[in-house]
Amino acid sequence: MNILIVGAGAIGGYFGGRLLEIKRDVTFLVREKRKASLEASGLKIVSNHGNSIQNPKLITKNINTGETYDLIILSTKSYHLEQAIKDILLLRHAHEQNIPVPILETIYTKLSLYENSRN
Repeated sequence: MNILIVGAGAIGGYFGGRLLEIKRDVTFLVREKRKASLEASGLKIVSNHGNSIQNPKLITKNINTGETYDLIILSTKSYHLEQAIKDILLLRHAHEQNIPVPILETIYTKLSLYENSRN
């Protein structure tokens, strides 16, 4: 299963990092600044359930690798949501059935996802 995680902060980083630990094929769609940070120091998880450092595959909105994703997890901050939706729409064209699974923090994000899915 090819998994795309949009955002590599606390939520996306945690779930993506845990998936990487069990050898799942995970790619993170991140902003340029976050990409540079992750390339320099890795994706670090510090948890009561075990710590880890991973070196994940990273892409930015300007890179379309042509890969298709079986699962898209949307885990951005609410103020990046609008752009994240646009970014994943560019990557989804090969798998039109894919509906991003949101793992988010606010009700605003649910409203925004609903509004954008109707367009």
